[in-house]
Amino acid sequence: MKKLITNTSVIGVALLLSVSLKAQVIQDFESGTRNAEIAKCWMFQSTNILGGSNAITGQFSMRTGQMSSMTSKHTLITPWMYLNGTGNLQFKHKIDVLNGAGKFLEVFICDQNGNQTLIYSHTYANTTVFDINIPITPSGYYQICWNFFGSGGTTRGFLDDIILPGIYAADPSTNNGGNCSFIPGLDGGGGGGGGISDADGDGVPDDEDEYPNDPERAYNIYFPSNGFGTLAFEDLWPAKGDYDFNDLVIDYRFKTVTNAQNQVVEIFNTLVTRAIGASLENGFGYQFPNQALDQTIITVSGYALTENFISLGTNGLELGQSKPTIIAFDNAFSRLPHPGSGIGVNTEPGKPYVQPDTLRLTINFLAPRPAYAAVNVPNFNPFLIINKERGKEVHLPDYPPTDLANSSFFGMWDDNSQPSAGRYYKTAGNLPWAINIYERFDYPNEKVDIINAHLKFADWATSSGVLFPDWFKNLPGYRNNGNIYQVPSN
Repeated sequence: MKKLITNTSVIGVALLLSVSLKAQVIQDFESGTRNAEIAKCWMFQSTNILGGSNAITGQFSMRTGQMSSMTSKHTLITPWMYLNGTGNLQFKHKIDVLNGAGKFLEVFICDQNGNQTLIYSHTYANTTVFDINIPITPSGYYQICWNFFGSGGTTRGFLDDIILPGIYAADPSTNNGGNCSFIPGLDGGGGGGGGISDADGDGVPDDEDEYPNDPERAYNIYFPSNGFGTLAFEDLWPAKGDYDFNDLVIDYRFKTVTNAQNQVVEIFNTLVTRAIGASLENGFGYQFPNQALDQTIITVSGYALTENFISLGTNGLELGQSKPTIIAFDNAFSRLPHPGSGIGVNTEPGKPYVQPDTLRLTINFLAPRPAYAAVNVPNFNPFLIINKERGKEVHLPDYPPTDLANSSFFGMWDDNSQPSAGRYYKTAGNLPWAINIYERFDYPNEKVDIINAHLKFADWATSSGVLFPDWFKNLPGYRNNGNIYQVPSN
């Protein structure tokens, strides 16, 4: 066996036996903050607790820094536990992307003398979530240690839903005098333990802090995590229309900056308008879903309003809304001008191509700042405003309208919304008027029904997403490429 660290300090078993022990060690990270778990004697080294689209279950998971070194480990260590030699260790783990060379996870059981025994190892080949169940046979006082590491790239590891077959032996809540660790130097709290550098003193080690010299900022959280997503809309709601899903095509990505407490400092939202397959002058906006968010601490800049039918407060949020609502633009043609021929822009083969437009919004949060989970960026509620008629909104299926929507359109023509049942913006056969893809979407040519371009779309939509959840990918039998818009080569 190899040493975890030298010069260990061992507290006598008699002292440990005097501790009032807890029933079972369970860690799901739903406290949302690393400091809360450090106070319970969990040890973090180049790891943190973060939410967002990569959380394995619930709102939060443990996330590592970038796994770019074979020697610098990203570590989580449990409090000291008493194990009785029976039961299984359970946990879930994954990586967000396979980027760089090898990416690895090793799990050790560590005794009071600093010895560690390998009980699990994994080499990552994909981003699958692995649900692990390992028998634990030693009896006595131990810690469990997870080490993530790798070579090159920006890959991060994630850990969640830990269940340990033991009882706490070192946890301040057990009246153990706050004495958490037998092993000095792995406190993970930043600011000097074990030589850990924390230049800005925010409690986040420099090798994990993406703003190491800024105490107000610590982490970047991206949504989607691996690049841009795409929103695509039909604008003849409540009629089904030509159903080509190119009336407005927007690529989007959010970069959320949080501080050491996982509170949101600012959000940078990039919107790329790629296509307008319509003659209507449509607007676009979105809403954050939490009504409890204090709108007085939020300011928005970067929007593009030209038509004088949107009312904003001095902070840039739309007036008359119970939830924070941002209108990015009120006329898509002001962002992506019509080229002079064709029905719309960038939807008809052979017509002039217009370079996509990029709009950048900045959303600032003042103190007291909300937690990332409270803002809930991954569940943002995007919508189309049809032809400058403010009350006529088109949302994703089962996403509610804003306070300014005209509810009289529900149930009209092809729409089968039933607000009392939480059903919105779907036909009787579950077909939507808007789609959200967490990667770049290849949209149909003008007047081509999406079911004749993406051949698995109908099965996906009518099954409420059960069948062919990857319908938009370029897989054998999934597409008729002749019906999908291709950007001209020149």
